[in-house]
Amino acid sequence: PPPPLSPPEPQQPLPPFPPLPPPSPLSPRGCAYDPTPQLESHTRLYFTLIQMLADSVVPNSLYIHPPVETGAGPLPSLEVFPGLRVPTYDEDESLDVASSLANQAFDGYVQSSLFHPLQDSQLGWRPPAAPRPLGPWWPADAAELSASGGGGGGVGRGVNGTETEMSAAAADAIDAEDRSIDADVSALMRRLSNGMLPTPLYDYEKVMGGPHPLLTDAALAHMAFGGIGAHLPRRARAVADSVAGPCAVGKVPRRAAFELDMGWMCPLTVRPSFERYGAVVFFDAVQRPLAIWWHHGRQLVRPGEPLWAHAKWAWRSSLMSGVTLKDHLTVVHLVLGNALVTAAREQLSAAHPLRRLLKPFTYRTVAVNRGARNLLCQELSLLHRTVALDAAGLHAAFNASIAAAHEKVDLLSETLIDADEPPLDAGSARTPFAADHLAFRAVVHRFVQAYVCEYYSSDQVLLDDAQVRQMWAALRHRFRRLPRLTEGGQVLEGAWPLRRARARTPRETLVQVLTSLLVHVTAVHKHVGPAGEYVSDPRYAGSKIRAGVEVADVQASVQVLSIALVTGFRQPMLMDDYTHVLLRDAHLAATRRIFDGFQAELAALSLEVRRKNARRLFRVQSFDPARLSSSVSI
Repeated sequence: PPPPLSPPEPQQPLPPFPPLPPPSPLSPRGCAYDPTPQLESHTRLYFTLIQMLADSVVPNSLYIHPPVETGAGPLPSLEVFPGLRVPTYDEDESLDVASSLANQAFDGYVQSSLFHPLQDSQLGWRPPAAPRPLGPWWPADAAELSASGGGGGGVGRGVNGTETEMSAAAADAIDAEDRSIDADVSALMRRLSNGMLPTPLYDYEKVMGGPHPLLTDAALAHMAFGGIGAHLPRRARAVADSVAGPCAVGKVPRRAAFELDMGWMCPLTVRPSFERYGAVVFFDAVQRPLAIWWHHGRQLVRPGEPLWAHAKWAWRSSLMSGVTLKDHLTVVHLVLGNALVTAAREQLSAAHPLRRLLKPFTYRTVAVNRGARNLLCQELSLLHRTVALDAAGLHAAFNASIAAAHEKVDLLSETLIDADEPPLDAGSARTPFAADHLAFRAVVHRFVQAYVCEYYSSDQVLLDDAQVRQMWAALRHRFRRLPRLTEGGQVLEGAWPLRRARARTPRETLVQVLTSLLVHVTAVHKHVGPAGEYVSDPRYAGSKIRAGVEVADVQASVQVLSIALVTGFRQPMLMDDYTHVLLRDAHLAATRRIFDGFQAELAALSLEVRRKNARRLFRVQSFDPARLSSSVSI
């Protein structure tokens, strides 16, 4: 038997840590050890600033005013990346010149390598005076890193992946210590969030039960079919990739029915000491995880194998980081939301009926995208420091995301984000995300169709509107798949085998595209946006992946928490009265009925989603209208 664990060597007394602030009501017993004061200045500065921005105001629809005339011509804008610009003037905010200059000066200061160099910390959750050889928490001494995956006794895995045995008594003692540290860190994370994290969109603890459900194998299926990745599962590939390479999938497990592939992140270069992103999880026909192809290790890892915990961590971390960077920030905010608000405000007058229709769905989009450009899209920005990508990897990630959006987004189809096909539909019981998506899309489609047809009694009346033609040309400039308004493709009607195709009319083409854009800036934005449930515990998912470690370090945890907290700021909700933005014209009575009918349908759909979720395995809330904001306003 191995020798018993020896006590740690005596150490010199450590200087006292700064006193902790009083515990919040969410954390009544506080935390025995708070390592966050030791973080570098940039992380502490941004985290403090975000905490200061929080307030108790709950905006409603009355915060959204009718449009104002912006004049002919393009809005003032800034370049985010080559070929992508965001407007800087937002009619929904009052930002004077002095405030704008102060913001620019602050952005330059916090992104300065002189004042805030890029530093990746290895600060751990355990006090330096209490190192230990095994366990899921990161010791302060990098030489003692380990990754057992969370106790359980008997066998752990050391830094080099080898198994290490220990006595049952030692394992029990470590498990007891783990539970103590677990409670302390959970209390600290709750106190740091200060009640600002949004209500979980997918409540894993309620749905799955038990402590730390995201660490279980079953959580892979819940994340893939109900949580933040539910728009991404596809039918599993039949064979491995035929072309060899560092990012090729070299093996596919037998009986694989579904997969969720984050392999697009594999080519992205990372800073030293980090692993590359990218992993593919495979599920069988009843959605049980079979294996994970781990791109960095270039191997297929199955449940129970020594590297299984690390492969799960790599996949969870890749999923959260990839969806946040690509789907949420780039596609929904900078491409889709930006295209909608820019085309509407540059091409439509304030009194145009479509400008009034789109007003609730474009509220504060300019302001939030301008802020995202400075906060998240630049080198040495908060996002760059939060993820493990180096400068080249960051640029490659954004370039790939933007190119895919412009090439693949098909606003005339039922696809989401930049997918080549609609969300996976393997039956509403197993893939409720697809069913709820279609139900929500149908409600939005009826709303937009009724409004458009109220103002445009025929296709010719629509085509005679010069402003509509100009708005359409602006959208076509951004999305290469969009045809001319008079060439909207075909619509399939009827049931098989009697289905027939007919040409889509100009009004139908416009309605379909506006429907897709509104679905994205409301429901899809909510689906890919909040990450609070994934960052509330540093073991759930991380923004950086280190070899042999399945827990985020303190710096990475606070950085990703800062980004998650911003998504918790309250904004006007979709289910509210927006009739005050309508034109006061001959159509007012009809448009009021259309808006009121839309709200009634949203309320009915919300009740239906909740009723279905009571019986579902995967309780999707991404298309529950009661959970949705009206725009990408945060």
